[in-house]
Amino acid sequence: MNEPALAFRPRLVSASTNSGAPLPSPIDGRALQVAEEAYRKVLALQPKHFRTLCSLATVRLQLGDAQEARTLLDRAADTAGDSADLHVMLGKAFAGLGDLAKATSHFARAAALDESSIEPRLLLGGALYGLGDPAAAVRHLEAALAIDGTNPDLHQALGLALQRLGQFERAISHHEAALAARPQFAAAASSLGDACRQLGRHSEAIAHYTRALAIEPNVPTVLLNLGGCHQAMGETSAAIRSLQQALALSPHLAEAHYNLGNIHLDMKSWPGAIFHYERAVTERPDFPEAHNNLANALESSGRHEEALSHYDEALRLRPDYAIAHRNRADSLRNVQRYDEAIAGYQAALAHDPRDTTTMNHLAGVLTIVGRLDEAGRAYESALAVNPRSIGTHLNYSVVKPFAVDDARWAPLQELAASAETLTEDARIALHFTLGRAYADVKDGERSLLHLNAGNSLERRRINYDENQALRQIERVRTVFSKAMLQARAGHGDPSDAPVFVIGMPRSGTSLVEQLLASHPAVHGAGEVNYFAAAAGLFTDRARGDYPEMLAKLSDADIASLARAYHERFTSLPAGSRRVVDKMPSNFLFAGLIHLALPNAHIIHVKRNPIDTCLSCYTQLFAEPQPFAYDLGELGRYYRAYDALMSHWRAVLPEGVMLEVTYEDMVRDFDAHARKIVAHCGLDWDDACLAFHENGRPVNTASLVQVRKPLFSGSVGRWRMYGDRLKPLLDALGTEALRPTIAEAIAGMRQPQPANVAPPVVTPTTDSRPFDATRLASLQTLADGVVAVAKKLQSRGEFGDAEQIFKLILAGQPTNFDALVGLGMISTTANRLDEAKDYFERAVAVNDKSAEARGSIGAVEASAGRYEIAVQHYEAALALAPSHPGILYAFAMVRQNQGLIDEAIALLRRAIDNKPQHLDAHFALGNLLYTAGKDIEAARCYLKVLDFSPEHAETHNNIANVLLRQGHRERAIEHYKRAIASRPDYADAYGNLGNAYLELNRLEESIEQNLLAIKIKPERFGSYNNLGVAYQALGRFEEATAAFQKALGLAPDDASIHLNLANMSKFKPDDSRLPSLQRLLERADQLDQEKQIAAHFAMGKALSDLKDYDGSFSHLHKANTLKRKSMDYDHEQRLGMMRNVASRFTPEFFRSVAGQGDESWAPIFIVGMPRSGTTLMEQVLASHSKVFGAGELETFKELVGESASRQKLVPAYPDLVALLPPEEMTRLGQDYTTRVRPLAPTAERIVDKMPLNFLFVGLIHAAFPRARIINTRRDPLDNCVSCYQLLFTGAQPFAYDLTELGQYYRGYEGVMEHWHKVLPPGILMDVQYEDLVDDLEGVSRRVLDHCGLDWEDACLDFHRTERTVRTASLMQVREPIYRRSIGSWRRYEKHLGPLCEALGIEVPPPPAEAT
Repeated sequence: MNEPALAFRPRLVSASTNSGAPLPSPIDGRALQVAEEAYRKVLALQPKHFRTLCSLATVRLQLGDAQEARTLLDRAADTAGDSADLHVMLGKAFAGLGDLAKATSHFARAAALDESSIEPRLLLGGALYGLGDPAAAVRHLEAALAIDGTNPDLHQALGLALQRLGQFERAISHHEAALAARPQFAAAASSLGDACRQLGRHSEAIAHYTRALAIEPNVPTVLLNLGGCHQAMGETSAAIRSLQQALALSPHLAEAHYNLGNIHLDMKSWPGAIFHYERAVTERPDFPEAHNNLANALESSGRHEEALSHYDEALRLRPDYAIAHRNRADSLRNVQRYDEAIAGYQAALAHDPRDTTTMNHLAGVLTIVGRLDEAGRAYESALAVNPRSIGTHLNYSVVKPFAVDDARWAPLQELAASAETLTEDARIALHFTLGRAYADVKDGERSLLHLNAGNSLERRRINYDENQALRQIERVRTVFSKAMLQARAGHGDPSDAPVFVIGMPRSGTSLVEQLLASHPAVHGAGEVNYFAAAAGLFTDRARGDYPEMLAKLSDADIASLARAYHERFTSLPAGSRRVVDKMPSNFLFAGLIHLALPNAHIIHVKRNPIDTCLSCYTQLFAEPQPFAYDLGELGRYYRAYDALMSHWRAVLPEGVMLEVTYEDMVRDFDAHARKIVAHCGLDWDDACLAFHENGRPVNTASLVQVRKPLFSGSVGRWRMYGDRLKPLLDALGTEALRPTIAEAIAGMRQPQPANVAPPVVTPTTDSRPFDATRLASLQTLADGVVAVAKKLQSRGEFGDAEQIFKLILAGQPTNFDALVGLGMISTTANRLDEAKDYFERAVAVNDKSAEARGSIGAVEASAGRYEIAVQHYEAALALAPSHPGILYAFAMVRQNQGLIDEAIALLRRAIDNKPQHLDAHFALGNLLYTAGKDIEAARCYLKVLDFSPEHAETHNNIANVLLRQGHRERAIEHYKRAIASRPDYADAYGNLGNAYLELNRLEESIEQNLLAIKIKPERFGSYNNLGVAYQALGRFEEATAAFQKALGLAPDDASIHLNLANMSKFKPDDSRLPSLQRLLERADQLDQEKQIAAHFAMGKALSDLKDYDGSFSHLHKANTLKRKSMDYDHEQRLGMMRNVASRFTPEFFRSVAGQGDESWAPIFIVGMPRSGTTLMEQVLASHSKVFGAGELETFKELVGESASRQKLVPAYPDLVALLPPEEMTRLGQDYTTRVRPLAPTAERIVDKMPLNFLFVGLIHAAFPRARIINTRRDPLDNCVSCYQLLFTGAQPFAYDLTELGQYYRGYEGVMEHWHKVLPPGILMDVQYEDLVDDLEGVSRRVLDHCGLDWEDACLDFHRTERTVRTASLMQVREPIYRRSIGSWRRYEKHLGPLCEALGIEVPPPPAEAT
């Protein structure tokens, strides 16, 4: 169970009238020493000077000497006398020391001395509250209110004390009174939210927290509690956003990580949950709930030992933590430490005796260990507490069958009568319980009614692809041929210890394991997923999935797989010569088991198919059995399983697999038990006949049955349901021809009763021809036989289909359909030479068949022979120009050849002829996306999702399109759907992290990239994005480490080199240089983008090393390459700038007067890039009332939307003449709607997009109250700084010195015009050099321009912790410096084109340099 944590930490306020004043800045050590010397001099003259004693005590406390501070205060106390003020001062001082007991005595003394004063009573209430005596606090605070009933601090403190007593309604009235008296009282608004939250009134709490944040933004604990309320209301996205904001302000806030962990746990996102819980316990090791929930997440991830250690820590911190006791016991149960689990449940019940969940779990473990009577009593106890506990009824029904007069009927029937009020889980459990109950009393009709209802509900919420499951079984048959098994034999582990009991679930496997486990030399391991897990270690992208990965397994890999399997059995009992693994689904791996463990003993247990399937249908399985909840699907799965077992019979060596039938065991248990024991190479032991007396743990669906003597009641149980099972019977049935064909192939085999096991068939090398008369009889049915084979092939039953096709060819060697069918089956099995032979024979029979020729093309393409494949595809299309399958396959070949346009054309033709061809839509979408045709790509992806709504790769790819188009929130939704469909999809996690990065949601970006790396450690892009996020947060060491890791994984990625280069100055022996130099030595082998990044990185490195000529050489190469890659009309851009003056005339501003959004006054910082805009924003953002939003594209986007709305070509600035005046208001309101939510509580928001200088006139029209700041910088410094940078956004003018200079002059002209036409007080110029030389003076003028009071924090801008995502993100983390002024002179000799474009002569060097 996971418990939400909220930061319910009531804040007591001081009675000071200046409680809202900022705290004084910390005093440095030298100043404290000076103060100490002065105070000691005073005390040398006046040893009992009260205030000096108190002041010196404060200094000593700040210097870390609490003991002397306490001594000094005791001396001061001796001199306080009967002065109430002095006792108040002493109380505060002792409170500062943490001695609340002495503080309380002094506050009480002060209150007694001055009964009319409020302050001592307020402080006394706070001290008592801190001592854990809220009732006494309430008495004193109420006494104070009797003196002054309107004091907001008293009402607030009293409300907090009442909350501690659980009197939330009374508390609310006092918090409301505090707010009424002081409307801007943020703490009171927050406390109101706390009280409402405690009462479950979450929507009211959200409103109060929002009000508190509007008064006092950026309080982490308020954001934490706001997130908790959103979480309680199911508003997951809002909860995450609030909690991430809290963490951005307070990265060490354990409760925020804890609540984020809870959200991820609810979403079953185990990696995300573990990530946040680990952060929570790192920040706060004494957090028992976090340890408990971390353990829950680890347990869900299969990390049992780690989980147990955290449960133990939770219980060490809180021994009476009943839920942790239960969860720990659950973990022990999962690792089969049942006795310890029972003790754990009993410990939990000792602390919470009425916890029915714990009783239920205890009963379950007692059942596993065979203590059925105790289990029954535990279930009875749980039902006595809660008769409506459906889960308990379901579990108890396994232990104790229902009787007609059973007392359990009444509560179950009551629940059934109100089933619509139950949760879906409860309804499912109820129907399975009643299905079993009615079966116990032999009422088949009602039993099946409830079973159908329960299974239908369960099936509806299970993601099961039946075709995929059946195809996998068929692929196993195809891959594991007899020849392959013989060829790969001899490399496994020789151990003869493993015994595998396989079959369908509910087929009798538990009975076989139990009789074997009763033998003294046998250990029954139960249903363990060890072999599938071991095989899973060898499935990856390189090797593929099971079973295809077998072709890529080396002989050493097979031996390693066996070792990996053995290693999972960590502690076997002494004397165990055999270990039984009775995972039924291991029937899928029988061939691989034989290769890895050739001496293993395999026992296949088979049961009447109808009884088997019905028994599955009555079970609500604890482990996923997705095929079991629909009668038709269940029957088809059984048929596929049966076919695979027939295959194993044929291909495994004789003696490897023993087959037994459940019905035969029931009829003659002794004989079959002896045969089973002998097959395992063991001597007989009579204990095997008394299997039901074995007290070993059994944790399968048959855990109760194996505790009883053998009985025949389950044989033929299906007859109770009769023809009501028709969907199952239809699915289990076979076509009428199949037995006849099978008989012809076997030459001897006759149909057998369904409940009799077929004999073990010994493979024969007899190659005698088929009987001619039999063939003749079959040939008369050729059309029907072909239809059957094709149907089997389409259904994925390739083995049966292949047998039938070969039989047809035996009688009709030129049968075209059989040749094509065999060719396709051989292609699927990767038997390419064999496939090619069949298709060529088919073409020889019918040279007009496009499919056959196209199939030869497919075989050649699979072998990598693309040119030959092209010839066959062209021949095929000459015969069938509109065949969608051939067109698609030909397109894939053209794509592999790099002929993208031709591939696109072929895919379009395929879709024209078959609009529902999903593979073609998906492939076309990918090609169009690569070609930059996003809208067309998106249409293709949407078409795929129309037919396959949960296709993870398509959701990921359409999200990529949306992200590139700027639709970030929509992209995020698709990334999340991709992850929901495929939780191990590392690229989707990484791409989601990239989307969050673009939205500046950096903590979320970090989280997603860490999850991506956890799944896919080699994903260098996620390390790179982590570096970018850490860098923006000012966490430079972590950023550097992330970039270094990314570079280690991708040493040729020049963009990572550039990111790492920008982290710090290069030194002569810098470790970054050699790899960068090696990269540039083969620059001609890199693509253009990598060449550009590499040259920019080297330009930065050489500049740091003061090799300015070398630096400029690389910068020039980088800029030249970048400029060539850009489609930029420089003359058009300059013309647009010149046109601004003709459009934004005084007449224009008069026409829009009275329009715009005047509800607030945003701040816009404009100018050239690299002109000081980031520094200016950082100074402003350090103000408590200002939020720095960074470089927003919003205004430019809205200008384009305005044009589209008016159906205008968005050619700026001409379009402004065509916009109606009211569009200015719409423009302002739309901007407000999009930008205000970035910081809803901030008084001002700064938009520092430099290139908004083009829109200054429109900004003023849209926001008449807005303030605009134009940052200017020395033109040469400004332009050279641009030339040194590879911009992340489009700044096409910056990559050619002439164009850069001309653009700068255009910018100057535009700004000169704005100064002429805008009213005074709207636009202010700030010269960068002036800001550097006189930070305080210029900053004061800027704040005054913006209508803001001065705050000293603006001078410490480099200490402001906020996200910075601009090229100057490193610089604004440093104090002000002058080193960049005049930096252009380093490149002076190369700047002729720039100086000429700027229209200036190169000025002489500064005087001091001559």
